[in-house]
Amino acid sequence: MIQIVQRLLIEYKRQLKEDPAAADKSLLNRAHVVFNELIEHQLYNKSIEKEAVHIASEMSYFFGGDKNLTVKILSQYLSQSLDIKEESWARWHLVDNLAMLRHCEKAVEEHQKFLSWARKNLPVDRLLWVMHDGTQAFCWREVGKGEEWLQIFVKIMAEVIPSPENRTDRFVYLRTAQRAYSRMEQFEAARKACEEIYALSEEDANWEKAFAVRMESLISKITLCNQQNDIPQLRRIGEIAGQEIREYHARQTEMTFEQQRDLSSLYHNLASSFYFTKQYDLAIPLLRCAIDLGVWEHFCYSWLAASLWSTGGERTEVFTLLESGSHRVAGKYDAWRELTEFHDVTDDVEFLRVTGLTPTD
Repeated sequence: MIQIVQRLLIEYKRQLKEDPAAADKSLLNRAHVVFNELIEHQLYNKSIEKEAVHIASEMSYFFGGDKNLTVKILSQYLSQSLDIKEESWARWHLVDNLAMLRHCEKAVEEHQKFLSWARKNLPVDRLLWVMHDGTQAFCWREVGKGEEWLQIFVKIMAEVIPSPENRTDRFVYLRTAQRAYSRMEQFEAARKACEEIYALSEEDANWEKAFAVRMESLISKITLCNQQNDIPQLRRIGEIAGQEIREYHARQTEMTFEQQRDLSSLYHNLASSFYFTKQYDLAIPLLRCAIDLGVWEHFCYSWLAASLWSTGGERTEVFTLLESGSHRVAGKYDAWRELTEFHDVTDDVEFLRVTGLTPTD
């Protein structure tokens, strides 16, 4: 049965890549039905197969899967005998799904257990990966343990010997810490972290992620400017960042699928910093580029639609974007109704129709 689910997802992704509007969403719905039947049997027998738990994780992240079910699957999986690599993967994803569900107390409890286990079973630089996720760090702040998370960050960064191999993990950890400092209004520490992120991009001119990390340092500065209500400086940095990413894109004559995906994510990340600060004129062209490069995330389509709608965009284009977003989730697509830009049309019949909803939803 797991092979059936895999084939359905592969075919759905193929169709979605070719033409989102023509993709057969019933393939995705069938994949969920078959998977749920499969996993119900495995949960009953208290024996989760490796392929099933990895499919559950993929569906949870990308295909509207039930994260509560994924937590249940991962919990059962972790009660089985696993090798260290597989156990570390499962522990990380258990914490992450709990964090995405905003079950913060449980997420922090499992994260603490994971860190304790990792200190006994993983190399010290792997602790960067154990702790570096932003959604998971949010939960520590949410339950009043933000300072504890930062203390762990400082300790781990002091323990790890910098190397080319751990540079990416150091970057992600620094970026998450910068955001934590910023949200806890420790602005001097946040600015220092921005500079440390930039310094990583300078460690090796040939590092394939050097440009992306430089851009992330600028994105962090943009967010910090917004927190301090320095909109003029935010826009100055934003215009520089927008120009740099477009020039970088123009130099990429040939890109692999992975490089194209990474660049689309970079456009998306920069655009999101403008969307959430309501700098729609800066967000719109970057969101368009992310979509042209094949960005997957449904909310990228929603954000562009919302930005256009807020600035007098035509309904036709807004509807096309929302419809494209709806093809990227299973079941009802109503996340767009939570965006403030659409507050006046949450019950508009035409908006409901293009996103597959009815007035009773």
